[in-house]
Amino acid sequence: MKSTTRKGLFLAVVFFLSDVGALQAEFPTAGIDKYLDACAARGEFNGVVLLARKGEVQYHRALGKASIDGGVPLRRDSVFRLASVAKAFTAVSILMLREEGKLSLDDDVRKYVPTLPYSGATIRHLLHHTSGLPDYVKLLDKYWDAEQGDLSRRKFATNPDALGMIIKYKPAVRFTPGERWNYSNTGYMLLALVVEKISGASFSDFLTRRIFAPLGMKDTVLFTPITPPSIEHRAWGFRLSPDGGERLANDRNYLNAMYGDGEVYSTAGDLVKWDQALYTQKLLPAAAVEEMFTPGRLSSGKETGYGYGWGIAKRGGKKVVNHGGGWVGFRTWIDRKLEGGQLLVVLTNNTSRSMGVVRDGVLAVLEGKEPRLPKSPVSRLLGQWLRRQGLAGLKDEYRRLKSSRAKEIDFSEARLRQLGSYLLGKKKMSAAVAVLGLNAEAYPKSVRALEELGDALLASGRRKDAGEVFRKALVLSPQNRKLQKKLAKTRES
Repeated sequence: MKSTTRKGLFLAVVFFLSDVGALQAEFPTAGIDKYLDACAARGEFNGVVLLARKGEVQYHRALGKASIDGGVPLRRDSVFRLASVAKAFTAVSILMLREEGKLSLDDDVRKYVPTLPYSGATIRHLLHHTSGLPDYVKLLDKYWDAEQGDLSRRKFATNPDALGMIIKYKPAVRFTPGERWNYSNTGYMLLALVVEKISGASFSDFLTRRIFAPLGMKDTVLFTPITPPSIEHRAWGFRLSPDGGERLANDRNYLNAMYGDGEVYSTAGDLVKWDQALYTQKLLPAAAVEEMFTPGRLSSGKETGYGYGWGIAKRGGKKVVNHGGGWVGFRTWIDRKLEGGQLLVVLTNNTSRSMGVVRDGVLAVLEGKEPRLPKSPVSRLLGQWLRRQGLAGLKDEYRRLKSSRAKEIDFSEARLRQLGSYLLGKKKMSAAVAVLGLNAEAYPKSVRALEELGDALLASGRRKDAGEVFRKALVLSPQNRKLQKKLAKTRES
């Protein structure tokens, strides 16, 4: 993306904000275009947005790149990893089996997964995220192929592998089933095993035969990296480096072979077909669909705000069901306003921290309101300065940005820390020290900011300066053994 002058970007944003109100007489295509363009100009949107009403597509646009090399643009039919948006497919699969009399939602999960070392959790608990079962992700992060260390290099784990680790280590439950609501990937991973046990088919085959093929979702598939299907126009996950200077791969994870809680790949267009099927009885009777969109209740009687694979809310007094997803480079969202049949799909592949802001901004334009633009990360702006100007004037530029553009820039401690760590990894020691020094100056009571500055100084060979910084950190955290050891290291000859 070509760089934009600060003055030009400022004028573009002012024009955009002042012009939105005039674009609402008809469907606000131009207003949404202007909003997404402004988000992309800040480096905060790379993906596909689709809006439809009663199955008729009103807006469908792709903006950005499909992969790390930046040579292939996204298309409207690009295929994205849906992440947890896929949980709704798992929920429908379970309800299909219930409608066929092959299970009851009040069955104990161990009826179908007898080796599960916990009692009392029902199929309904799993659907509602009220089972209290431990998190398989944390368990596998700790123990699965742990000698590899780096999560991106571990061998792929599957649902049976995760179940095996749960059986082996039997981590404590979080709470008694039904006592609380706690989002659980474990629950939906187990539900996929239930589907396989009852149907006698792989979960992939079940989804294809019972949902994707009947609905004509020709670009939708359950993905597994062990035997990867061929996906035309696939979007690959990436992230921008903290300084904005390069794209970094963010697509592989050793848990990419898990299913039920994610790993469906699809297009925005196929999700229109999915949306429309849920207004009919093509997959489920109307009563079952209504049940899916009814919030669960805890043992206390309190509603959870979550049905079966869908979050449930109201917007403008009207019922809305939606779900988000986030895994490696992908951030996704599906939003269905049931009265009137309004659908919003947002699919991104650039590890977007601003996907929620963009989603809400599109809805605001749709409703004739002024949208909020995502903030530009200060790390990217300082990274641009370093590439163009070097270290000279970096601190003055930081102060200028903070005094003149505070409302439109993210100055959080995490942003500066990420930039400093990135520069340190690139062996750009002086720049790393300068950035982490700005962070420590901006957040003088942050032990972490001081510690990371001390680490950078120590790595640069500046032991005396590092010692002074570690001593400041110890004033804030006097019992911190790690800081004490680092301070001692600065005194070594």
